[in-house]
Amino acid sequence: MARNDDGSIVLLVSTDDSELEQHARILRDDGYEVIEAASFEQARTLLSSLGPDLLITSIQLDAYNGLHLVWRQRMTHPDRPAIITSAYADVVLESEARDLRCPFLVAPVDPDQLLASVHALLGTEASDGDKRRWPRTLLGQTLELGTTQGPAQVVDVSYGGCRLQFRPGADVPLSCTLALPISSDSEVIGTPIWRAPVLDGEEYGVKIGGAQEADVAWRAFVDDLKRRG
Repeated sequence: MARNDDGSIVLLVSTDDSELEQHARILRDDGYEVIEAASFEQARTLLSSLGPDLLITSIQLDAYNGLHLVWRQRMTHPDRPAIITSAYADVVLESEARDLRCPFLVAPVDPDQLLASVHALLGTEASDGDKRRWPRTLLGQTLELGTTQGPAQVVDVSYGGCRLQFRPGADVPLSCTLALPISSDSEVIGTPIWRAPVLDGEEYGVKIGGAQEADVAWRAFVDDLKRRG
């Protein structure tokens, strides 16, 4: 299936028709191409044939669950991001989702929370009703920022945000205000919107946004990192 020039393909999986319809509408309104699957088997086939940029799956999939689907795709596509949604909170399932580095969203899923998670994982952001692609840039050099929540290593960046790896035990609260120093006399404000355990600590998806001056400064910072490779 051909991709739109300005959009990513999202595979949305749920046995709940109303959930499929609601989440698909939110994503399409934001400019994403959404493919829907109503069963584990259908989703498994589409993962092989479609090659989506992102998997969003409900935890409840009849005899299977969304974690099984993520495990299967990680065998062949270990870097493809995924989001788990659930009709109820469950600390065990949430822990398992975190082990797979998946945001775990509990119903009723707030549209802004859903889109923020998608933007962070795909390196995209919305503007004036149209989505523009903001590719992530993996850093070839080691870069550490002394944030207000402690030192963090920058994993990748985009105009919409970045991924930061904090040291073990940092326990950065989601949705907190996170000041990121990008020069000796300038900082921008970010918001951690998801986290996942990694080998040497915790990785966080951080959304950058707010005042226009801060956005301009962050873009200049990202462009400088790209030039330096």
